[in-house]
Amino acid sequence: MKLKVLPNPLIGVKVNYEVDIIFAFSGECQEFENKLPNDTKEQLKKDRAGKHGMLVDKGFADGNLEHFPYIPLGEHDYPPILVGLLSQLASYTLMSQKDVILSYFK
Repeated sequence: MKLKVLPNPLIGVKVNYEVDIIFAFSGECQEFENKLPNDTKEQLKKDRAGKHGMLVDKGFADGNLEHFPYIPLGEHDYPPILVGLLSQLASYTLMSQKDVILSYFK
């Protein structure tokens, strides 16, 4: 997708131009979860057991992974286990689609 960049003198953007951009969104990926260490898989299994509710019930402050990878955006103090899992999922998603992404720029 091409998007137009507008001038922004505050950060030094002086002319209009277009950029190619790809938006990547994380979602459930069983292939990624299958490759996680056993202790992480067990934590996900335990936190998800019998719970299929909305994101408003518990949050992630205590390290609960019930809704991973779906997170409420209103929180700002995510536990390290969640931040790590989200970053690894993003990396896995992009790397698994590397050829598709690179072909977009040819």
